Order: sequence, then structure tokens, then C-alpha cells
Amino acid sequence: MMKWSTLIISPLIIIFSKNWIFIWSLFEMNTFAFIMMMNKKKQSESMLLYFLVQSTASLMILLSLNSSISLSMMLKSPSELTPTLILLSMALKSGSAPFYMWMPPIVRKISWENIFLLLSLQKLAPTFFIIINPKVILTEMLIFFSIVSGTMLQLTSINLKLLITFSSISHLSWMMISGILSFNLFLFYFSIYTILLFYISKESSNMNIIYILKTEINLSFSVNILSFSGMPPFLGFIPKWMIISSSVKINPLKPFMLLLIFMSCLNIYIYTRILFLKSMNKQNSFKKSNKIVSFSTIMNFIAPILLFFSPQ
Repeated sequence: MMKWSTLIISPLIIIFSKNWIFIWSLFEMNTFAFIMMMNKKKQSESMLLYFLVQSTASLMILLSLNSSISLSMMLKSPSELTPTLILLSMALKSGSAPFYMWMPPIVRKISWENIFLLLSLQKLAPTFFIIINPKVILTEMLIFFSIVSGTMLQLTSINLKLLITFSSISHLSWMMISGILSFNLFLFYFSIYTILLFYISKESSNMNIIYILKTEINLSFSVNILSFSGMPPFLGFIPKWMIISSSVKINPLKPFMLLLIFMSCLNIYIYTRILFLKSMNKQNSFKKSNKIVSFSTIMNFIAPILLFFSPQ
């Protein structure tokens, strides 16, 4: 219970905190809580790798604070090095491209429950600090690398755990854009992303899915996967459409939006191709969905209707 409380509450407290020593302490508590969650499956290698990566990022935070204090005392002006180090440390913590290399080895060996936590709650606070960082050019570079790398890596992935992980990297770029536009839009996108990821993880765990093409899947799982890719008219399309609508009048974001839209279409193609190849398999048959997953299917079809009744 203590582990879950720390994992859920610490990111929320971090977002609304202003003292960096306190923020660093909460990040450390969050890291150890997640390591304790991984310990349930005796994943020693994954635990060690995760600890090393998060410790490196935390060390960068402390280094940035030290440089800020030292240079401010010498030059009597804020240090330019501090926001850069903070941004890089948060990019490393969140697994944003090009700092995602530590994620695949961990994701391959941990449970779907831990994958859900790693790709959702563990990304919330670092992504928030990337969004509010004053180094706009570096943030734009992270957006570019995340959407391109995340989408391209999916083209060669047949392992569902890796596919979802790389997809989360491309989703991270949409989260950054949404945060630049509006904090409320960022929270809305993150909430929809988390809901869909929860249902996919739950279904994958229940059916023990590793390779989609080799595993029997049901209709609900297929719908959730397509929604996660952002295919209209499912639930996952709503936050992306809101971001596109909000960014139309902002000229600096138009090139990024064109790139994000193109990569999102490619993302939809990847998932559609996988499900099409699966449907061509003569041995494939749909399982009967359980109640919680059936609800997710209904939600995916009904929720987009609310978009037409939302205030413009």
C-alpha cells in the first residue's frame, strides 16, 4: 500500500512544488518505490539498470543546482547551465528520445503492471518539467526526436511490450506540444493516454500477449490498440484533434504539427497492418471480452461523440 501511495502521490506533489531539494527528494522516493514494485518479480537486472539511470538523472539535478548557486555568486546573474541540465535530466528520466535506450531492456523483463506504471505515472513529473523549461529550442529538439524515433522504431517491432514502449515515446512528443499550448490540455491528453494504456496492459496481462501475431486476441483489445494509435473516431483521437485545433493559429508550431500528423498517420498504419495480418491468419478467433474491457470498447465508440458537443 505504501508503494502505491508513493507512486501515485509523489508525481502530483512534485508538479506543484517549487523547492528543488524537496523535488529531488520526492524523485528519489518515487524511484525506490518503483524499484520495490519491480522486486516483486525478482527482476534484479532491470532494477539495477533503472536505479543507475534514475540516479544519473538525479545527480544531474544536484549538479545543476550546485552550478546555479556557484555561478550566481560569482557572476551575480542566473546560470544558463541550470535549465539545460534540468531539461536533460528530465528527458533521461522520462525516456524521451534520444535518451530512451535504457527502456527496451527493462520493458522486456518486467510485468505488464510495471510497464503501465513506467510508461504513465513515472513520466508525468519529468514531462511537466520539460514543458515548463525555458530552453524552448532544446524542448523542440526533444519533440522532433521523440516523434520520429518513436514512430520509426515501431516499424521493426513485433514484440508488443516494445511496440507499446516506442509508441509511448511518440505520445510523449504530443504531450510536450499539448503542454506548450495549455496545462489543462496536457492533463487531458495524459489522462486519455493513461486510460488507454491501462486497458491495453490489463488485457495483455490477462491474455499473456507477447507477440500479437502469435497470440489469440479479442475485439476489445483490437479497438484499444487502434485507439492508442490515434485512429479516428476512437477515444485516442480526441486529444490529438484538440491539439491540432488549438495550434492552427500559432505559426511557430505549424511545422511541428505537420510532422506530428504525418507520423501519427504512420503510427495508425503500423497498428492497422499488424491487426490486418492477424485477421488473415485462419487460426485466429476472437475471445469473449470480460466486463472491464467491454466497457473500454463502448467508451471508445461513445466518447468521441462528446467532441461535437464540446464548446469551441
